[in-house]
Amino acid sequence: MEYDQDSISGNGEHPVKEIQGFKVSRRTLLETPCNDYWKTLLEGSYKEAGQNEVTLHDDTVASMELWLRVFHGKLIEDSYTIKVAEIWHAIEVSRKYLFHLEKLEVRFKGYWEKVDKKSFDVLNLRQYLFPCQALCHSIAFAYVTRRLAHEEVGHVQEFNPTQHRRLHLEGRVLRECTS
Repeated sequence: MEYDQDSISGNGEHPVKEIQGFKVSRRTLLETPCNDYWKTLLEGSYKEAGQNEVTLHDDTVASMELWLRVFHGKLIEDSYTIKVAEIWHAIEVSRKYLFHLEKLEVRFKGYWEKVDKKSFDVLNLRQYLFPCQALCHSIAFAYVTRRLAHEEVGHVQEFNPTQHRRLHLEGRVLRECTS
């Protein structure tokens, strides 16, 4: 269930933006290596263990679909055309549920090959800076930083297109000099 983070309802909550159902294999999720989240949720003492349907909150539909497709090995062409903001959300999902980010690294390489990099403006480049670093794609990171160094006025800075403010480059990667 995805919530609209840009508006607040009369009761002070974010209204539901989108609800999407996914048909997944319980066995596949449980057999996903190094993934305690699904084991705890589906085999533990939570109510979801005895249910055929699980509702996840506060995640974007596109980022959860990406992760579920990765777990099931069922990426489709649309998986490689998602917006860069959804990659940020997918990284946040990995931190929230302790999914191993390495599972996205190979997929991001395929995504990077298909994206139209020549059309990027400075804002696009700044949005790709963190995902390139977080997903260990050194060629993409070098491409983005090189273009930013030549095209941006001032310091090279990332731009986070999400509400997840804790997602950012580590200080050791890029530092803004203040004087």
